[in-house]
Order: sequence, then structure tokens, then C-alpha cells
Amino acid sequence: MRILIFFLFFCSCLTLRAQNNGYQYKRYQADSMLVDFIGQKAFDKCIRLDSVTSKQNRFVFHYAFTHPSLSPEVFPIVFALDSSGQLIAGKETQGLITATDFDDAKIVTRKQALKICRSQAKSIKKNSAALICYNAPADYERYSQSRDLSAIWCGRMMWRIEGRIKFRGELADGAFYVDVLNGQVARAFAVPWD
Repeated sequence: MRILIFFLFFCSCLTLRAQNNGYQYKRYQADSMLVDFIGQKAFDKCIRLDSVTSKQNRFVFHYAFTHPSLSPEVFPIVFALDSSGQLIAGKETQGLITATDFDDAKIVTRKQALKICRSQAKSIKKNSAALICYNAPADYERYSQSRDLSAIWCGRMMWRIEGRIKFRGELADGAFYVDVLNGQVARAFAVPWD
């Protein structure tokens, strides 16, 4: 009887170890994919894995981009891999950004972003500053055919700040988008045209 119990215990330990090795390999694949686009420096310094969920041959990874200059804001990165390690692109995918130009000294804080926008606006809403992923529309169909990550991985981490500008003597409401990694500004305002 003791031998049977020992044998069952030994088999269950081997099974758990095999499952853990599978998880570790999926995590390695997910980490490698992020490093390819974010860069090793940004990954090492700013990325942490929050959680992994798995069901039906899918592993959903929840990462967080954190940086002392962005505190207390946390930028979420979420994506799923299938059992073969391929990205499953879809609506749950979020926060996939390009950050190969990461430089600690150039990180734009909330306070700096508000200052940049204040100089270009008639007024701004300070409490509206939010960390978002600003990206071109993702082409999931092209990705599913070619597996070309550039079809979906085109976002930038931005501060979105609501404000008002004066355009041709009239006020227009909208938002400023300040790139967190380099300070470039994009504006999206509903301006009156002739």
C-alpha cells in the first residue's frame, strides 16, 4: 500500500512539474514577444507580469508598464497566446505599444504633459489627464494571414488631456495627446471649417 501511495504521489509531482514547465515556456514566449517591440531596456526596467490565466489552450497575459515618473499611473498590456505560442489578436488585446526609443531621461510626466498642453490651449482640464494607448486601427485580418506583428503593434503610450483651443476666433473642444516617451503632441479638436 505504501508503495502505491508513493507511486501516486511521485506521478502527481511529475505532472505538476510538466505543467509548470509548460507555463514557464509560455511566459518565455510572451516575454520574448514584448522584448522584440518594447526593447530589452524598457522591459527590464518597467514591465512586470501581473497575472496569467489559461483556458482551452489559451494563455492570457496581463502585464503592467510602471515607471516612477508615471506614478501612480499603471499602463496595462494584455494579450493572449495559443498553445503553440502564436499571438491571438482580438478585442481583449490592449496596450501593445512600440517603445524601442525608450529613454529614462525623456519620459514625460503628467505634470510636464499638462505644462506642454497649457502653452497651446485656451484652457485645459487638469483632472482629465489619463494614460492611454493611442494607435492606428489594428488590421487583425492581415495579421491572421501573415503573422506580421506590425499589422497590430502600432500603438504609443500617451497622456490624453482634454482642453479647449481658440481657432479663428472661436473656441473648440477636444483633446491633446502627448507621447510619454518623447513629448510630441497631437491634437484632436472639432474645429469650425468654412
